[in-house]
Amino acid sequence: MRRRSFIKNASSAALAPIILNGLPVKAFSKSSILNMLPPNTEGEDRVIVLVQLHGGNDGLNMIIPLDQYGTYFEQRTNIAIPDTGARKYIDVDTTVPGSEQLGLHPDMTGLKALYDEGKVAVVHSVAYENQNLSHFRSRDIWWMGGDENENLRSGWMGRY
Repeated sequence: MRRRSFIKNASSAALAPIILNGLPVKAFSKSSILNMLPPNTEGEDRVIVLVQLHGGNDGLNMIIPLDQYGTYFEQRTNIAIPDTGARKYIDVDTTVPGSEQLGLHPDMTGLKALYDEGKVAVVHSVAYENQNLSHFRSRDIWWMGGDENENLRSGWMGRY
């Protein structure tokens, strides 16, 4: 999806009513239950924006572990990002040790610029213990922010 389409669709969806604890809530509504919440009196102006996109992000083609490039390429010959040519991966940071070297997908020039400005950090190979290889259970664990043996009733964002 193009950024323009996402923003257009997201703004349309934001005008639709949703249900929050049994009460209808409509974004941008003056009568919204959200307007009854107490204001932030801490004086902080921090903002977190969470955009959850479902679909086919290929983490290994987005951030490539260069110390394992041979194995990566061998296992993904038809979709691997090449290490030469016009569509070569982008070196993230050549000043880190070889075992920490990463490559970015060649279309991720904006992310690379943010990294160079110190506005983005890469945490690679994040996982949890005792994986059962279920995509759906893994997604639940990530969204909950809990352990593999917990079934929390809310997600980390909601608790935050």
